[in-house]
Amino acid sequence: MESDTWNNGLFTYAFLLGLVSEEGNPVYLSEIRTHVNKLVNKLSNSRQIPTAREENISRDYIIFGQ
Repeated sequence: MESDTWNNGLFTYAFLLGLVSEEGNPVYLSEIRTHVNKLVNKLSNSRQIPTAREENISRDYIIFGQ
């Protein structure tokens, strides 16, 4: 979904917002995935549902921060 309100697609908006909200703390793949899934679902009234391949918690890694 696209909107001038988000200045991006909804997925990108949720992803970037997740990085900003964790300022100063490292952001793990599992955390951003959970954040994006919840926010996109909420803002789109369940009309857009992000998907991802399988989750492997032993391979969770930092994608942003230290």
